[in-house]
Parts: sequence; C-alpha cells; structure tokens
Amino acid sequence: MCLGDEVISLKPGVRLLGLSPQMVFAHTVVAAYWVETQLGNVTVTSGCDGNHTNAPRPSGHYVGNALDYHIKSLWVGPQRASKVIALRDALRSALRDDFLVLAEDVDGPNEHLHVEWLPKRIT
Repeated sequence: MCLGDEVISLKPGVRLLGLSPQMVFAHTVVAAYWVETQLGNVTVTSGCDGNHTNAPRPSGHYVGNALDYHIKSLWVGPQRASKVIALRDALRSALRDDFLVLAEDVDGPNEHLHVEWLPKRIT
C-alpha cells in the first residue's frame, strides 16, 4: 500500500487474521506518524504470528492485540538511540494510556517497535 512515497509492507509470514479493531486504529496512527515524519517505509514484522515468549505476561500478538514494526534501519550514528526513544515517546503520546508502546532490543539483533492494545481497567 502506498502513501505518497512511503509504502506499508508486511514481512513475509506476518499474519493479520484476527487483528482487533483497536490495533487497526493503532496501525493507522503509526503509519500516519511514519508519513508525517518522513521515516520511509513502514514494515510490520509481526502480527498474530510468531513466538512471543519473552514477555512477563501472555503476548497480545496471539489474540490480535499487538503489532511489531521494523525500526533497525531507520537511523545510523551516535544519536540513533535517542531517536528511537523519541519515536517511542511520540507514539505513546499519540496512542494514549490504553496502548503499550515499547522499543524492544534496541541496538540488538531483534530490535523493533512493539505496539499493543492493553486497556487500563476502570476501578
């Protein structure tokens, strides 16, 4: 899918079957931010697929409540980590409290942005 010069793509093997409406909304916000800030191609690296056992709780991926995005090649240089954190913080702000946004494995081999619908319970 093209948005001007930017392209939204799925890494081979990514499954979106069962993606929640909340995550469709979140993806729209992420893609709009990518375009607005001219980050280039938006690549979803995981949806309702893969092995997500490193989390301290059951993964939202298995129930359609999480997406991962490729960020490893967005920037190079000494300011790279701060730009990754700025991206994470901007998306946290845009998506608000019911979404978890993490920059995972920064500078590691599995670096990615994790976005998950994790609604706060009203008490």
